[in-house]
Amino acid sequence: AWQIVTGLTNAEELKAINGGLDKALQLYSVMADVQSRQIQALFGKRGLPPALPPVETAALPAASPSESASPVPTFQHLLAAGRIAAGQPLIIGFRENGVPRTGSWQDLFSNATGGQSGSGKTNTLRSLIGQSLLQGVHFWVIDFHYPHADSLLFTLGGVRELAQVRYAHNHTEFTAILNEVNLTIDRRLAGQEPSTPIRVLCIDEVLRVVKNCAYAEDIIERIGTEGRKAQVYGIFSAQSWKADRVDSTARDNLTSIFAHYMKPNQAKPLLQDGEEVKHLKRLRPGQMMFYPVAGDSERLTVPFCTSADMATIANLVNNAVNRHVVDQGVDPVVDQVSQPTGLVKEADGDLVDQVKKALPNEGDFTALVKLIGCDKAYISRILNRKQPMSEHIRQQFLAWLHHSAAPKMP
Repeated sequence: AWQIVTGLTNAEELKAINGGLDKALQLYSVMADVQSRQIQALFGKRGLPPALPPVETAALPAASPSESASPVPTFQHLLAAGRIAAGQPLIIGFRENGVPRTGSWQDLFSNATGGQSGSGKTNTLRSLIGQSLLQGVHFWVIDFHYPHADSLLFTLGGVRELAQVRYAHNHTEFTAILNEVNLTIDRRLAGQEPSTPIRVLCIDEVLRVVKNCAYAEDIIERIGTEGRKAQVYGIFSAQSWKADRVDSTARDNLTSIFAHYMKPNQAKPLLQDGEEVKHLKRLRPGQMMFYPVAGDSERLTVPFCTSADMATIANLVNNAVNRHVVDQGVDPVVDQVSQPTGLVKEADGDLVDQVKKALPNEGDFTALVKLIGCDKAYISRILNRKQPMSEHIRQQFLAWLHHSAAPKMP
């Protein structure tokens, strides 16, 4: 049992480190798996005999019988079990009896996600994005907090560079994305392009975006009123949905809600029901009240989803694309189904060659990786032509070649 003791001690130490909560919870999960396997080895698959005393839980807040919930599997466990996979419905969360609440983007449509810092908003967004990518959904992601280590975009890791994802973290980039969203709806409603694949605009801390660009509210409102016809959906998160911060027209056109723990004055403008607001006081991190497009509200627990899970999703999507290339004999760079708009053509292989020539040593390569904000393995795959290049990476490569610190090209 010493491995478990050591692992849990390390998890406790991780919690004390800034940004270490995700790693701590992941380590807790691993230790729980180890302990379960040891118990099964000792007592068989039926587990501990009933005569053994229950585990001490005095350190946790006491829960009433109505609040007691079945254990919720993590995102990692659901992936391993095949519950999260292509062709499977989205798992929005788990009910208190352990039964999953499944659905689709047609159930969410245009979603408002609210909750204080640490309530689980980012975990919810990660879980939905990861699952949806396996279904072929494409995302526009806007996050002004990137590259902060706790920001949504940062924790998405390699998912950011998938061809199904286009992201922005400054004014110029997000204005371009908003224009693209608007034009996509125009083209689809006019029959100028198919209404597949599903496309989703995800804005983390939407209040900051709205503050910097009033146009964003118009796009949010349009998704709420016309998006469903074009299969263009949205999910918008904020810590507070106070009336003085978000225009009521845009807010009122959001048709479903994920409400995590919030103070009453922050939640009431979103829920507009004093009795419903009271439910939020009892939520723990990772729990939320789900208010669907149609039907009754439910209290759900979202599977714990980490940056490591996002790396797994990125690998699964890339492997699926590679299999599609082998099976169908198509070029993923130009195939519209497997690789959507935003991917650079093979002609940019010349650009890769130029970048490689401008990186004579490991120090230059490390500086390039730091500039782009991706991991070394991902950039190495691009430079070795084993990974398609996104438009974002292309622009960063061009900027690097013109950087004063880069070696001059012959």
